[in-house]
Amino acid sequence: MQEGFRFAPKLALRRLDRLTVSLERLAALGDRLGPLRLVIESPRDEGLLTYVLGSVDPAVELAFDLRHESWDGVEGLVRVNDLEAEPFRYVRLREPPYADGDLAALAETLRPPAYVYFRHEEAPTAPAYAERLRGLLTGAPPPPA
Repeated sequence: MQEGFRFAPKLALRRLDRLTVSLERLAALGDRLGPLRLVIESPRDEGLLTYVLGSVDPAVELAFDLRHESWDGVEGLVRVNDLEAEPFRYVRLREPPYADGDLAALAETLRPPAYVYFRHEEAPTAPAYAERLRGLLTGAPPPPA
């Protein structure tokens, strides 16, 4: 496995009774565990949020994918696609294709540390987009056409 590679699992919180088991299994990844994307589709529930935050090791990076509009305005969490989030950014790009200008605009606003995920397609375009974004972030020239 490549040095520095980390897994970034997705956990859909439909049943809280599964949270502890899921966290125990994910802990087996050790230092290979990257950010955990928590998908919450239910309406805002402060008790759920308190339970989750109290159940997860504070060392685990949590990115909240809050899909119900009642969660708007909740602060203090890393939210998916929030480029201002602290202490890290978790970005999901779901609408390919991406023009070079689109990637350049993202590169201009993206601050480290950031995790960026491209939607996979039948054609393997996501790795090329990721490599181009990396090049824009590091100042590397674009690949030959």
